[in-house]
Amino acid sequence: MLARYFRLLEKTYLDFIFNELSVEDICGLFYRFSLIEAAQIIHHLQPQQGQRILKLLDTVTRKAICSEMALISMMLNNGA
Repeated sequence: MLARYFRLLEKTYLDFIFNELSVEDICGLFYRFSLIEAAQIIHHLQPQQGQRILKLLDTVTRKAICSEMALISMMLNNGA
């Protein structure tokens, strides 16, 4: 039940972000997240949305987030 609540909360949060904020505003938020938090959020997005955000970030941040996303994917694949 609690997991379902958090999935709903996450969906509502992401819907709000993508419907109410510009891409530039979203990137501003991502600079305030930790790399792991940013990677987790981007990992759950539609590929086009994630790519839009990654393109706006600076190269160092983009590479670090992509590295974290690769770790997330690896952990999910090993756990499946």
